[in-house]
Amino acid sequence: MTIADNGCGMSYDELFDAMKYGSLGKKNGRAENDLGRFGLGLKSASLSQCRKLTVVSKKDGAISAMAWDRPPIKDVVELANYLRQFSFDELTDIVVALIDNPQESTLKKNEPVDSFAMGEISEDEIERIINTEDSTAKIVVKTTSGNQRIYKKSIVAQLKRLYRGCCQICGTNPMEEYSTIICEAHHIDYFSFSQNNNAGNIIILCPNHHRLIHMLNPQFKRESLSFVFDNGITLPIKMNYHLIKNKPNNEEH
Repeated sequence: MTIADNGCGMSYDELFDAMKYGSLGKKNGRAENDLGRFGLGLKSASLSQCRKLTVVSKKDGAISAMAWDRPPIKDVVELANYLRQFSFDELTDIVVALIDNPQESTLKKNEPVDSFAMGEISEDEIERIINTEDSTAKIVVKTTSGNQRIYKKSIVAQLKRLYRGCCQICGTNPMEEYSTIICEAHHIDYFSFSQNNNAGNIIILCPNHHRLIHMLNPQFKRESLSFVFDNGITLPIKMNYHLIKNKPNNEEH
C-alpha cells in the first residue's frame, strides 16, 4: 500500500526526527502547525497494518528515505511453517472454531476465505488463534444431574487436530495405528475452579500424562511451559504451537 501527497516535504534531519519513537516530550513547546505530540502515531499505526514502513520525502531537490522493518517473531514463523502441512479445509475448520467469529455459523467450506489460505496466514491471525477466548464457559448447576460443564467443544476438537492427535508432552500419538485420536484436553487451571476454556488454558495430553498430571497435581510454569512436580522433576512441553510463554519476573518489559 502506498500513500502519497504533494506537501512541502522533509529534509534528512526532519525525516530522521519524524521516524524516531517518542521524538518530543509532551511538555516541550509546540508550534501552532505542529501535528504530532508523542512521536508514536506514524510508526505504531503503520506497523499495526504491515511489517515494513518506508517513508520517502523530497525537499529542496534532495530525496531522503528511511524505513522501519519489523521481522516476524521466530515462534510465529515456526507455527506458520507447521500449519502448511494442513489442507485448506482442515486449516479453515481449525481457524473458524478457534477464532471468536460472530459469523462462524454462516461460513461455508465452498466460500472463498482468502485470510485462511495456507501460504497467506498473517501474524495477526495466528495471534488470534493462540489467544482464543471462550466467553460461554461456565458451570450450570442441575438439580437432577449435578453440575454440568458448558463450553465450546469445538476449541478442544480443533486443538486436537492442530496437534494431529499427539501429546504435547511426549510428542506421540498413542494408538495411531488404529487411525483414531485418544489424546485428551487438560485445563491447566482446572475448569472446575476457573471456568476457563480459552485455548491458552488447554493442553493436549495422552491418557498416561493426563492421569499423571491429575494424580500428582504439579505446578505449571508458564515461563518455561513445563510442569514441576513436588519432588523437583520437571516435565517440559515438547510440542507447542498455541501456548504463550510468560516473561520471567526479572525480565524488563
